[in-house]
Parts: sequence; C-alpha cells; structure tokens
Amino acid sequence: MNQVNEFDFILAGGGLSGLSLLYEILSTPSLSEKRILIIDSERRLTNDRTWSFWELPEYHIPNIPSKQWRYGKLIDQAGSSINFNFEPFIYRTIRSSDYYKFVYDHAANKDNVVFYYDNIISCDPSGIVKCSNAVFTGKLIIKSYYDKDKFQIPSVLGSTLIWQHFKGWIIRTTKEVFDENTVVLMDYRIAHGDETQFMYVLPFSKTEALVEYTEFTNRDFKLVDSDGYIKNYIEGYLSISDYQIMEQELNSIPMTDYVFTPLINNRVINIGTNAGYVKPSSGYCFVRTILKVRNLVSLLQTNELTNNKMKPKFTFWLFDSILLKAFSTGILRGQDVFVQLFRSYNKNNQAFLVFKFLDERTSFIENFKILYSVPKKLSLTYLFFKGLVSGEYLKKFFL
Repeated sequence: MNQVNEFDFILAGGGLSGLSLLYEILSTPSLSEKRILIIDSERRLTNDRTWSFWELPEYHIPNIPSKQWRYGKLIDQAGSSINFNFEPFIYRTIRSSDYYKFVYDHAANKDNVVFYYDNIISCDPSGIVKCSNAVFTGKLIIKSYYDKDKFQIPSVLGSTLIWQHFKGWIIRTTKEVFDENTVVLMDYRIAHGDETQFMYVLPFSKTEALVEYTEFTNRDFKLVDSDGYIKNYIEGYLSISDYQIMEQELNSIPMTDYVFTPLINNRVINIGTNAGYVKPSSGYCFVRTILKVRNLVSLLQTNELTNNKMKPKFTFWLFDSILLKAFSTGILRGQDVFVQLFRSYNKNNQAFLVFKFLDERTSFIENFKILYSVPKKLSLTYLFFKGLVSGEYLKKFFL
C-alpha cells in the first residue's frame, strides 16, 4: 500500500554514516525534536563488519563495549618486525552489531523518530524518496547508501580510484597462540607483485582473533583467492593447525582523491562514501565519519550548509592525491610508505605522529618531516610539480 508522509529529515540508509548522523542529531538540543525518518532495507542485528580505529579522548567516541590495545606491530616483506606503542592514541575495535544496537537504543521511545524498512528506489532532488512500498517527502534528504557495483567517479579531471578489498576470518584456536595485547597492523610477508597486499591480525584473546587479507587493487577481487591467502597465513606463517572459523567478513572500500560535492541542492545531500568520508590513502573511515557527521550537524544548526564548508583540507587532500597516484602507477606500494614511516618514527618513540598525520592533525613542520621520511621522494616531488604546473591539482580540488 502506498503512503505519503513528510519529515524534517529523511536519512536514506541506516549504515555507519546514517546511524551516526541520527545519534548526533538526537544529541543536539536544537535538532533533537525534528521529525526524522530512517529508511533501510532491514533492521541491522547481525555483525556484518568490524570497525577498528585509533582515537584520542577528545574525539569523544561513543562508549560502546569494545576491545582496546596499546601496542602494535608491523612486519615488513623480509620478516623484520617493527613494534610500537600507540600512545597517546588507543587502538580500538567495535563490532558493527554493537554500534547498531547502541544507536537503536538511543533512538528508542522517541516519538519523533520513525524507522521504516524497505528497498529505496530513488531519492529525487525535489525531496521525494520512493521505496518499493511507500513514498515519503522530506525537507532535507540525507542519502548515505550506495551501490558498490555501480560506484564510479567522473574521469574528466583525472581523479584516481583504487579499491581496498578485504576478506577476514574470526578464528578460535585450541591453544593459546595470540598476543592479545598487540595488534599486527600490517604483515607484508605475503605481498607479491606491484600491488599493496598485507595481512591484519586483531587478537581478541589468546585463542581468538580476526585474521584478514587486504589488497589495494583495481582487479576483480572475485578472482582473488583470498581464502587461500588467509588459510596459508594461518597455517604457514602463524603455524596454527587446529582452529575453527567462527565468523567471516568481506567488504570493499573505494579510495579516491575525487573531491565530492555532497550538497546536491537545498533538499538532498550525500554523506558517507559518496561524500568523501573514506580516508583516500588508507581506507579508514570510522572516526572520520563521526567527525564529519558532527561538522554536518553544526552546519545544520547554523544553516550554513554549503559544499565549501564540507570540503576536505587542501593540504591533506594533496598528500592523499599524490600517494594514490603513486600507488596506482606502481611508483610506490603501501608497504614502501608505511614500513618506512613507522621505522623512521618508532626509533624516537614517535609512532603516534603517523596516526596523527593520518587523522590530519599534524602541523606544517610535522607534515614536512613526515614527507621527508617517505621513500622515493624525488618521484613524489616530480608528481607534485607535474600536477601543480599542469593545473591538475587545482582543477580537481577547486572546480
């Protein structure tokens, strides 16, 4: 049966960015009484992914049950380990099912909030959302869903797009084999060829961990034997023979320097992946999403919703753009950059600067020091000046 209802905000999509926005709106007194509709294909009850991130107290990440770590490790292609301390950051992981429940509980019993489960057909610029079984109108439609299979960026400005694909197994072992205090952030021993490939080990206890294969590539990931890589890593590199697969997760994240224009018009705005919430050079998005959503809520309060107010910081966007170009052309691989950065800064117990840089919180002097530490500086300098002289960077960012 068709029905027509009008809301102040329609959140089209109930994933990370949609639910984060709902939480922030309901936590903001001037917006908390607005009539809000959240549309998703179904209520999210299962754990469909694991979000890991580093944080500082001032990020004010919601207090959700999670596992935390103070120590991390990188292993280069030759097998040498770089052990570091995350401090003053804490590395943390949250199961998506716990995050969904946290926001659902926060919105429970609020008369101005409506959840509707259906397939979204379209979000019209006129402020109309069409679903399979209903039609809704909103003063502002905030669209967070997107189709991975159809995702693309305009090629006219020469923007770079690389997909981060990952497949993970949560395994349980019969023996105590994991160091539950240390995250293996990147293990490059399995890397081969010119692409960035690594294993990631997130230990929940001495007998349980997420073991994940990650690849930065534009090849069809369906043709990649990711299960084979994981099995070989567990049984070969970790020497674990007796284990049980408890859960599996599979996802793909687009990493791009395309400068999105989230505001379609005064009735429709994009958030999430289609608004540049994914960090282009690393693929991390959890903290970035929460911080960007908070900025959006501030703009909604002051009625200053413009694309310029939501643009990335030019300096850090430029760094990301250069690194993505280097990755895509084979000048550099991710292991070349991250191993060198951690090796350089860990000598003085300053590994935290790498995380500070990835969170776009470093000063001009710190940026200069970090870039000086990256290998193949001459090649990156060439990319920088080539893009600057040709006007490529200015066109991509400002047009």
